[in-house]
Amino acid sequence: MKWNKALSIEEIALIATGLESYKNMETVKDFATVQFPPCSLEDVERGIPQQREAEQNKLYERYQEALEIKDALEREVYIVDPYNTDVEHEALKNTHLVISIRAQTEEGWIVADRCLITRESAALWFYDLDLDKAKRLLPKVEDLYKQNEDLTQLLATPQQAPQHSSQKPEKPESAIRTSEELLLKSVGILSLIISNEKNSLKNGNNPNASAIAETIKRKAAELGLEFEKASNLNRDITNGLSAIKNELS
Repeated sequence: MKWNKALSIEEIALIATGLESYKNMETVKDFATVQFPPCSLEDVERGIPQQREAEQNKLYERYQEALEIKDALEREVYIVDPYNTDVEHEALKNTHLVISIRAQTEEGWIVADRCLITRESAALWFYDLDLDKAKRLLPKVEDLYKQNEDLTQLLATPQQAPQHSSQKPEKPESAIRTSEELLLKSVGILSLIISNEKNSLKNGNNPNASAIAETIKRKAAELGLEFEKASNLNRDITNGLSAIKNELS
């Protein structure tokens, strides 16, 4: 579990609280509430029962903290679900979570506790809340955070070509001259490029269309760009990747 690039919300909560040696949350609870058999008189004199009780109390406190983290992560998963078109842009702006693998019911409803979250995005989610927990998930989280900040600053800075004062700025052309087929392939190629640059945008060895689409939407929200009609972006990215894959095969 420690080196997986994608984790369940339960695994994230266990790692963040230092409980990753336990199989699951239920196991932690069992150890924290188990009734020990009576101690011998010698052990009582040595204070063993008190030590056990103190250790159990500490374990139960960490279990409760892990439970709270798991609940908070579950709420965030519903927010970053790419199929959730009703989410507020401000909510997306304030979370870093990226779903690597989306689990769902037969009807298509997301199952949060079975989804897998990228380790990098989980570490970034903890960054401003608790740096120690963030580092448990990703020791180099500070470097990753700075890279994200630098990228945000770069994208937010308008890049303008110099113009002579005597020249009038040219009006942008409104017509798109590239064919729809070529645009779709371009989307696929760009998605392939950025997924190779960032492992959190991959699902195994393949680009993760859902994570890429969600990253684009989140960045658009941060920049204040109108992006409300992008509900099919995930599908377009998938189709673009399929287009180049079919041509290469």
